[in-house]
Amino acid sequence: MWPLLLLLLAACAPVGDFRLRPEAEAPVLEPGQALHLGFRLERQGFYAPVSLRLEGPPGLLHPGPPPPGGLGYALEPNPLLGEEGTLILWAGEGLPPGEYVLTLRGKGATVQTN
Repeated sequence: MWPLLLLLLAACAPVGDFRLRPEAEAPVLEPGQALHLGFRLERQGFYAPVSLRLEGPPGLLHPGPPPPGGLGYALEPNPLLGEEGTLILWAGEGLPPGEYVLTLRGKGATVQTN
């Protein structure tokens, strides 16, 4: 079985008053497994809740458990009130090996970052 390499991009450049920083830059996930990835929200004078969303290739991501050949995910907590959160990824059986670029985005009031 080939490992699946996931590239998690977050906070490429600061925008507004907060920044998202993943704890792992390129985690590896095997089909049928789950992975918990921590991330930090660095606030710069912005204290409102931040709503999170995960983006990836069309048809790949599904909230909750994964379908065969896809990725399931959960963002906890969402919205983010503090400074730490967790992205949980589940790789469905039959997910093709390869690199998948995922983007974690945050939006709070009128401030948005990715």
